[in-house]
Amino acid sequence: MAEAKLFVLPESRHSKEAQILLKNTGLPCKIIHLNTKELIAAAPFDLGIKKVPALYVNGHWYQGLKEVKEFIRQNNR
Repeated sequence: MAEAKLFVLPESRHSKEAQILLKNTGLPCKIIHLNTKELIAAAPFDLGIKKVPALYVNGHWYQGLKEVKEFIRQNNR
């Protein structure tokens, strides 16, 4: 499996929870902080992100904590 990328807002409660879940599963993951106005404004247009946390792995987007949890549940068997 390719390295996952997790896009987060630094002060987001859901982003922190997703980071903890991914860390506990041992999935190699690069955390990308959307911490400037420019990055936040560009994310929907350049990356297609509509919700954070957003996980990108193997060419697929999992957006929002619910989808990230579902991905972890399916791949942590």
